[in-house]
Amino acid sequence: MSYKEKSVWASLLLNLAIASYYIFHLQGLHANSLLTEETLTDLFVRIVLMLVVWEIILQATLALIDHKESDKGEDERESMFKLRGNRNGYHVLTAVVFMAIFILWKVDFNEHRLAFNELSAAMNTLNILVVGVLAAEIVNYASQVFYYRRGY
Repeated sequence: MSYKEKSVWASLLLNLAIASYYIFHLQGLHANSLLTEETLTDLFVRIVLMLVVWEIILQATLALIDHKESDKGEDERESMFKLRGNRNGYHVLTAVVFMAIFILWKVDFNEHRLAFNELSAAMNTLNILVVGVLAAEIVNYASQVFYYRRGY
């Protein structure tokens, strides 16, 4: 397995763990009636910081372990895998953004709330966008893993 493929696997597993952490904590806050705009904002900040810090730690560790191959650039095949993964993740992100725009446009928030009645329309929409970004990143890295495993 090449260094780039190991890097993609690490990022995929990290994004899956962060998404699981986010959904688990969001569900826990909601179940215990502790979900407010402040607690959701705190959760957003935590997942962003966790994602950045853990990504730096994982990538630095991989580079230290496989320092000879980490200095090599991408070959054409790896570049193509990355581009295809980015394309697939972009499609997911675009769909989520259009869904959020449609919801803001069509839903009467005085009568209905989206997922969480405790939150404002803006925070509900922000929640949809955060989940969408996480899903897009997971699709991006999962696509790259698929192309690495397939080999072309």
